[in-house]
Amino acid sequence: MSTPSDFPEGEKPSAGIGSAPISVPLEGAVSEDPSRPTELDIPILACAMAAISVFAIVFGAAMPLSSLVMGRYGVSETGIGISAATSSLGLLLTVGFAPALAIRFGAWRVMVVSAVTCAVTILIQGAIYDYWLWLFLRFMVGVTSGMTYVLSESWVNMLTPDRVRGRVMGIYATVVSMGFAFGPLLLSVVGSEGITAWAILAAIMLVCAAFSIPIRNKLPPLKHEQGASIFSFAKLAPTLLVAIMAFSMMEGALTSLFPSYGQSVGLTEQAAILGIGVVLAGYMGPQIPIGWMAEKVGDRLLLLVVTFCGVIVSLIIPFAVGDSIGFWVLLFLWGSCGAALYTLALIELGNRFTGHMLVTGNAAIGVFWGIGGIVGPSSMGFAMDWTGDVALPISIALVFGTVFTVALVRRVTRAN
Repeated sequence: MSTPSDFPEGEKPSAGIGSAPISVPLEGAVSEDPSRPTELDIPILACAMAAISVFAIVFGAAMPLSSLVMGRYGVSETGIGISAATSSLGLLLTVGFAPALAIRFGAWRVMVVSAVTCAVTILIQGAIYDYWLWLFLRFMVGVTSGMTYVLSESWVNMLTPDRVRGRVMGIYATVVSMGFAFGPLLLSVVGSEGITAWAILAAIMLVCAAFSIPIRNKLPPLKHEQGASIFSFAKLAPTLLVAIMAFSMMEGALTSLFPSYGQSVGLTEQAAILGIGVVLAGYMGPQIPIGWMAEKVGDRLLLLVVTFCGVIVSLIIPFAVGDSIGFWVLLFLWGSCGAALYTLALIELGNRFTGHMLVTGNAAIGVFWGIGGIVGPSSMGFAMDWTGDVALPISIALVFGTVFTVALVRRVTRAN
């Protein structure tokens, strides 16, 4: 088992995903890092949560909105999946620069510039439809929204005391999930035709920058740490990143491809959009209890439980009737299992890392999120074209099963 001296500055061992087992709960863990807060500043923390929640609204609506518009122009499922993947590609290629940019120019400045640029890009996308132009525009949305995501999520962890991190991260995941769920619901009301929806999303993105203003002078200063890199972080927390990538694969595939799957099982276009909202509403379900349980018993066992449940739910969905109550309940549970991966990963990140390494960890999460967002929609879209729409839930079952296997192997090998 590793000792504290085995870890680089700004990081400490814990009962996180993929870490060595410990016999005590996480609650009450004390950090020696003086930059960690000891008191909970609720108003400032609420602003940090609101900033990323606004981003979630935009991201949750933009994916299905783009898919519906392309569908009307006759773009294939593979083409839609590739287009969706360009957003994740933009995030993947640039999010690793977020820590350095935050140190060089200040996190708040990077946040504001990114949010404004993203809003302008969304407006252009709504005004002009061209598949090849959209590939570039969606790439730029990934670049700019990725920066806002990394910085605002880092702020939430930086501003949270260790003793309540599980519960705060559970609340945070719930609030963000409300944003993701509200996006499709907003789209179901305003529709996908014309520029109205795009203009609303651009305006909402500007609010993201506004929420960051009160946080400007409340953050601890970031300093460069030797050895703080995405590669070094990946070696320290591999299962955390695998869980994040799996969640991204699931979310990217569902938000871009579920409208087609839903209509294949008898749903109308509006009901299919609503189905995405139900999945995203499932993100809100158990996250606070999961955060509380992580404080008490650690998250390793919880990770195995939620991934196992995710496999079962995914395999049952193809047998459910599209307009039945059971189908909607399964969609809710689907989202709950997926979001639990995200919550558990963030709890580990905040418990084990601080400062530059924490922001680097969020950047690594962004990179693996980007990888998942590329692989998920494109590969599952191809599978649906090749074998039929049932490939969507079957593919997601395989994704959950992979995380379960990796977590179990890490648990057994590190325990020995």
